[in-house]
Amino acid sequence: MANPEHIKILHQGVSAWNKWRVKNPRLIPDLAEADLREANLAMANLGAANLTAANLGAADLHGANLTAANLMWTDLEDSDFTNSLMGLSVFGDNDLAAVKGLDATRHHGPSTIGIDTIYASKGNIPEVFLRGCGVPEDFIVYMRSLVGKAIDFYSCFISYSSKDDDFAQRLHADLQQKGVRCWFAPEDLKIGEKFRTRIDESIRIYDKLMVILSENSIRSPWVEDEVEAALEKERKQSKLALFPIRLDDAVMETERAWAGQPAPHAPHRRLPRLERSRPLPEVVRPVIARPQSVTPPQPGACHGRPAPIHRGPGRARARAGCPCHVS
Repeated sequence: MANPEHIKILHQGVSAWNKWRVKNPRLIPDLAEADLREANLAMANLGAANLTAANLGAADLHGANLTAANLMWTDLEDSDFTNSLMGLSVFGDNDLAAVKGLDATRHHGPSTIGIDTIYASKGNIPEVFLRGCGVPEDFIVYMRSLVGKAIDFYSCFISYSSKDDDFAQRLHADLQQKGVRCWFAPEDLKIGEKFRTRIDESIRIYDKLMVILSENSIRSPWVEDEVEAALEKERKQSKLALFPIRLDDAVMETERAWAGQPAPHAPHRRLPRLERSRPLPEVVRPVIARPQSVTPPQPGACHGRPAPIHRGPGRARARAGCPCHVS
């Protein structure tokens, strides 16, 4: 139960409360189980406060100091955390899905987020808040899948030549800004790993492959293999997985079979030439959209002729379709 004296001082207003905290710096406020619904606690010093099982529903915590505060079992529905200060704060069994301003909190150190809070919130917690609390990036990637939400609508593998790195970096930044989880070699491949195995695993996990087609990339055997893997995924899952971006006209002139003309099952999936300095909203939009179902081409059919066979080390693979198509 909350300390009645502490509750009384808090009810006198934030100014009186903060002055009391300055005069009693070693005292830990006990506000456990306190009914603070719709309370105006903006700019309040609640550092190290015991707020266990308190009701802060619809409370205004704008700019409040919550450093080292214990918020286990606290009701935070519709509360506003905008610009509040975090660090060593403890969240346990809280539903943060309806909390406002979590993406605008300040973090002076890591905080504790209980797995029960993740489940209670059904994974609907801003990623920027989780990162500020020190939640590992790998856990953030798979968090939604742990609570029954598919992650494949929010993920994309970017394939490109290292010579097009500037454009790839801009594309990656735009996708991240739109909430799309991205994976591409310079950021994620670790030195010493088996590149081929890692790339195959990534394309299986991530829903979409965005391939940057240019004079540089169409000569790359790595890009060719990645496109093949994505086309195979389209055939098996009957949904769009490959989203090419054409930086120049090289792919329209090459004789390489994998980089040929649009596949007959999706002739509308074409993208005009993009300049490297232009904004990319038209590229990002189809990638963040919900995947569509497609009728995959029959194995061995490519533009009305037999599909070429690529013979890699120890295996032969037929290609159906080609990479020059997008939504």
